[in-house]
Formats: sequence, structure tokens, C-alpha cells
Amino acid sequence: MALSKYESILGSAQFDAFHEELTALGIASETVTEDAVNNLEFYLQSYEVPTDHENEGVLLADAKSATHVDRPLVFYLGLDDGWTRTPPQRPWADRQTEFDRHLSQFQLLIQNGAAQHYLVRDTVGGSPVTPCLYFEELLDDSFSRFSEVSNERYRPSRPNSDEGMTTSDHVLTTPTELTTVSQSSLSTYVNSPRDYFFDRIVESPNKDYFREGNLFHDFAEFYVHNPHLVSDDVLDEVVDSILDEMEPFMRDIDRPVKRTRYEAGLSNLIEFLGANAPKPSLLTKSPSGDKRNIFVELLGGSVGSNETERWFENESLGVKGKIDLVQSPSHLVDYKSGSKKSAKEVVTNSALETPSDTPDYQALLYLLHQQAQNPDAELEFTFVHFFENVDDIVRGEANADDILTTVTYQPTSYVEYIKQEDVFARLRDDGAGDCQKTFSKASYDDYAGVFDEVSFPVTRDSDELIDSTFGELLTSRMQDAVGEYKYVSNGCKQAMRELVRIRNRNYFEDDLEAFGEFVDQRLTELNRRHRGEERFPITELLDEPNYRRVDHRDLLLEAER
Repeated sequence: MALSKYESILGSAQFDAFHEELTALGIASETVTEDAVNNLEFYLQSYEVPTDHENEGVLLADAKSATHVDRPLVFYLGLDDGWTRTPPQRPWADRQTEFDRHLSQFQLLIQNGAAQHYLVRDTVGGSPVTPCLYFEELLDDSFSRFSEVSNERYRPSRPNSDEGMTTSDHVLTTPTELTTVSQSSLSTYVNSPRDYFFDRIVESPNKDYFREGNLFHDFAEFYVHNPHLVSDDVLDEVVDSILDEMEPFMRDIDRPVKRTRYEAGLSNLIEFLGANAPKPSLLTKSPSGDKRNIFVELLGGSVGSNETERWFENESLGVKGKIDLVQSPSHLVDYKSGSKKSAKEVVTNSALETPSDTPDYQALLYLLHQQAQNPDAELEFTFVHFFENVDDIVRGEANADDILTTVTYQPTSYVEYIKQEDVFARLRDDGAGDCQKTFSKASYDDYAGVFDEVSFPVTRDSDELIDSTFGELLTSRMQDAVGEYKYVSNGCKQAMRELVRIRNRNYFEDDLEAFGEFVDQRLTELNRRHRGEERFPITELLDEPNYRRVDHRDLLLEAER
């Protein structure tokens, strides 16, 4: 037989399921001909052939493509008429034979597992659910509702309901009211509320980059408290300890490459913290709890302060999180193992009016909390991307600034900020060529008068600003003050592009106010959905989720039955 011969060439038997299917079709012993192969190809393309794969854990199986589920505990969800398979609408297909075949497969399917649980809904939206047609054949009885056969009812509690509870009252729980949300949960929720939901109930496997990032966070915390214990002599030991911790996640062949990467990351953290860490005398010590830090175990010393790995939970604002380093009351620092993002990308990814497909609210959320502690202060948030310049370090061309991204919060509204004389001076002294030439011949009053006369448009697009009433009036006023020269028109366009750049690279008081309202709205939704008053949709604020950032793709079933 051709298949057996092929297996002997491979040196292993890998096609047991294919043998069984050929035998079921009655062609296992037939001679291989072009017509026979064409017929087999047509069959495989036209019919769903069930296969069994040995896997551990949870398996999601479609009733229309599986007859065997190799799991000890099986949940059957729905069992409505969507489980009934429609025979092929082809002249050569025997519909009764196909029906009998599907009935047999369904019978096998619902007997899988050492324990079975059948979960169905009797009504949806007030309309009765039609049970799967095969039940009439298997039970030799007909019923149009699941409630007509032996069943146990489960239902959520209804607020302010006078109805008596069912026999299954013991399964009812009162959900915990959420009062705060973290930046990672908020970002996940905006991308896909249902993915956020499964994050809460399904344990995700540990990922190498999480473990790697946590180790470097621990080293940074250790170095802030114990810089005197980290010398060139012990760095090899530090790298070895990180490699040992990461051993389950890497191949031996990758170890030398990882060593180079880790050495570069440590070098970046040491250089940054050497110049920017709080002075040891200013560190306010606090208990470190039971948190393990392998570098304390390796080198001695201690960690734990209000300035490193600082946890906050601000219920009045609805936010919580952990700040890697409070460099000063007005400057927060976060260490990142991922690719560097510019200040514009950071601000764009936290946009509220048109959410990004890569939502990230970390800087905005942490600044919201810090602004509550220092209401009138200008604040900074710096990301330290400690793996960003590994190639440059290897070549000896590293620049410490290349790993940093800083966004600034101004304690005033955006329009009030750009109306200030300091911004006018910035356009005049540091703007592009025609911008400097134009504004150096005009006065601040010419500039500020435009803000007083017309409203500044709500936009992050420079072309929209240039074409707006504000843009036209600014150009007109500068032409009145300087002259109707071509460079004046171009200089005004350059100035407005700079104003938009300021908008897109910084946060302002109105941004934090809008974000506070945004958090309140999301918490209200979350609590409503946790109470079961509505489903967690696959997506809501975006056109569709960014599936590259979804952790539970196999659970986001888009087709409704």
C-alpha cells in the first residue's frame, strides 16, 4: 500500500488517523490511480474530517468538526439547533446516509469525558431556544424546549427582585466592586473588553520577557540602595545569576548572545541611576515585605523605600500602579525592556478622543496620581529603555540619551500654555528659519491677540490648524505686523506646526481632567459588566481589537450562535 510504503521511508508510523479514514471509505486496499487520487482530494476538500490531537489543559472543540474530545471533564455549551449539521446540498450526496453519520458522531461526541456537564439556555431575548434535532432520534421523544426535559435551573440574582431563588442559590456570588484600575488592565480593556475579562478568570503562562524585565527591575532597585556593592568585579556574577534565572526560557546556544544583551542592559541602568538616582540620605526606608530580590541574596545589602518600586492605590481617582523610581516629587521613572517609543508615540497611544490601536495609559495614569500629590508642579515621566542601544554599546558608540524618552506635564491647559510669552519667545528664537524671521519682527501682543479674538481649534493635526479660522487670523495678523511676504505665510505655518508638536509631545491640565473622566466611565462599565448586567464585548472603543496584543485569541469567538 502506498501510504505504508511512505511511512517505511520516513521510518515511523505517523498516519494512523489517515489509515482509519481510508478504511472507513473502503479504499484502503485500492490501487493508486489518478482518478482515485482526484476522488480522495475532492472528498478531503469537501468534507470536514475530524482529527484527534493529544493536548493537555483546555480544548475548544467545534461540534461540527470533532467527534472525540480527549479530556476527562467536558462541558457542552448551547446544544441548540446550531449543533445540527446540514448534509451537503449536492445531487450525488445521500442525505439520509449523511444524517445517520452525523447522528452517530453527535452521539459519540456527547458521551466524551469521564464527567459531562450540559449547559444550555432555555430562552434568549425572550424567544425559546430550539434544541439540537439529534435529541429526538437519540431519546426517541420530541421536545421543543430544554425546560421540557429533566434539568436544573441556574440564573444570576436580580437586584430588587421579589422572585424566590432557584435550587441553585449556592452558585450565586456578589461581585467585588472595583474602585481602581491599573494601567495594564485599562489598556487591555480598551483594546478588547472580553480579553480583559478572560485575563481575570484564566491564568496566563509565564512569559520570558516578563521574567526578564522583572529581574532588571530588581537590579535597578538594588542598585539605587546599594551602589557601593556593584563594582566591575561582581558584574559577571550578576549576569550569571540573571542567566541562571532565565535558563528555563532559553536555549544553550542563545546564552552567549543573551550575556551580551544583559551586560548592555546592566551598563545602561548603572549609568542612568548613577546620574539620576535619589541621594541615599533622602531615601525614606520602608519594609520590603516578603519580596524576593536575587541580588540581595547574591551581594548582600537591602532594598525597600518609598522612592523605589512604590505602590499606590488612589481610590479617589480610581487608579493604581507601581512606580519604579520616584527620582523627585516632580519626576517619575519607569524601566522598559521593550523597544523605545518617542514622546509623540507615548502621547498618541494614550489618546482618548480617537483611541490608538496600541493603547497605553501608563504615563497618563501615573501622572494623574502624581499631580494629585503636587497640584501646581510641572511633572516629568521618563522611560528608560535599557536594551535599546545594545548594538551601539557593542560598537562603542553608545549615547546615554538614546535610551530615554521623557514626557512633560504642564499644570495649565494646552491653550493657556501656548498663549504664554515663553512660547512666543521659543518660536521667535528657536523656531524654523522663516518662523524666527517672522516672529522676530512681530510683538507678543500681535501673537496673543489672536487667541483673544478666536477660539483655538480642538485638533492634533497641523494641516487642520493651518486651515482653521485661528490659522487664517494668525497669518493675517503677522502679515499686518511684518508685511505680506511669502516668508511670513511660511513662517506662520512653521509656527503652527510647532504648536501642534507641543500638543502631541506633552500632557496638560485638560488632558488629566479628561483622563480622570475616562477612568470613571470605564470603572462604571466594568462594574456593570462584572455584575452580569451586560456582556463584555470583544471590542467597543476600537473598530476591532489589535489581535497582536490579545492574550486569549482562542477565546474571542466572534460568530454569534
